Amino acid sequence: ASRRGFPCGVSADSLLAKRSFASSAFPNRAWERGNQGFLVLANILLALTVVLLACHLLGQAFRWIGQTAVMGEIVAGILLGPTLLGRVAPEQASHFFSSVTMPGLIVLAQLGVIFYMFLLGLEIDFTVIRARVRSSLFIAGFSFVLTLVLGAICGFLLHGRLAAEHSSAPVFALFVGVAMATTALPVLARILSDRGLERTPLGLLAIACAALNDLMVWCLLAVVIGFASARVDLALEVVLGTLAFVAVMLFIIRPLLNRWLERTTAPGTVIVFLLLMLVSALMAEWIGIHGLFGAFLLGTILPHHHPASESIIRHWRGLVAIFLLPIFFALSGLRTEIGLIDGWEDWLICAAIAVVASVGMIGSAYFASRWMGSSRHEAASLAVLLNTRGLMALIVLNIGLERHIISPRLFTMMVLMALITTLATTPILRMLEARSASKGI
Repeated sequence: ASRRGFPCGVSADSLLAKRSFASSAFPNRAWERGNQGFLVLANILLALTVVLLACHLLGQAFRWIGQTAVMGEIVAGILLGPTLLGRVAPEQASHFFSSVTMPGLIVLAQLGVIFYMFLLGLEIDFTVIRARVRSSLFIAGFSFVLTLVLGAICGFLLHGRLAAEHSSAPVFALFVGVAMATTALPVLARILSDRGLERTPLGLLAIACAALNDLMVWCLLAVVIGFASARVDLALEVVLGTLAFVAVMLFIIRPLLNRWLERTTAPGTVIVFLLLMLVSALMAEWIGIHGLFGAFLLGTILPHHHPASESIIRHWRGLVAIFLLPIFFALSGLRTEIGLIDGWEDWLICAAIAVVASVGMIGSAYFASRWMGSSRHEAASLAVLLNTRGLMALIVLNIGLERHIISPRLFTMMVLMALITTLATTPILRMLEARSASKGI
């Protein structure tokens, strides 16, 4: 990273004294404050300004070409990293994303993802799933398992070349399978909304399948993280702790919360929900899995239509989507360096990953949907929708990189796979709709 203009192993003091943009922009005011806190804050504010501006501009540009704004924000994050900014303006890149600013950005990004997963859990409408439980369970389960198996086979084949150091083959292969089998519920829901399909039978079935996919992804990811531990006894401890945590949340905390909510009309219910989210995330971290799993699990057990849940969704969704998630995209971009894909062999592997992920998800979802009685057009549209990965894949991949399961090179390849499969969704849906209209279906 340092050769691209991102300093590694440099002390914060030397950066503040020599490389800090704030120290040169505000020399008198900075040192008149008598401490370095002002310089740190000024650098973080500058980095946030750059991130939010880039994400907003790219988000609007992607909206203009018929894509979701989320995809533009992800691309903006990649362009802010070593792929573009680190190459063309390394000095500016080192100012914006130095070792002074990165710790603050990492904390904000992690909080953003935790809040996002909590909101996602709150927004999953289980009445939609229950109304289509047989079809959604079969389609989501079949497509998830088949794509997982194909991805795991790819993982075994790529382990010696693209795994992180000390990452075991079974854990690496299973993680690659999980990453390929993800479906991005929020991006899928946004695509359905943009095309006016969110209340159609196709849209409701797609949402139900994507919600079940998310649940399977996070449950299996918790197991993978557990076995990623260096010692078998620690892995077993994490897995058993995760199972116990889920059981306590479902069979103890959920009934107690429901009984309490039936008897109280206290205005402080919102803060209780938020405190429970933080405690649940903390417990998940203590067990050894990611805190976002605890936040997501709590969101799924809270009553969907409770006034406190609706208030949290209404007031926090904008802050998370507009302010916190772009920081996560920027952090993912800093970890994505397309220059790491070196030579035609690497590009062939990258293409093969995208093809296997797409064929696995689209083929299995189409077959399962047809088996459940869907028309060809509906089955094809549903399969393409479930191939949307986007944000969820990025979250999973960042966890794999942080836990030293995958290498930065495979991280970059998988990010490109997520972008390609998600960007392809809208134009393919348009083609399917045009074909259906021309045949009078």
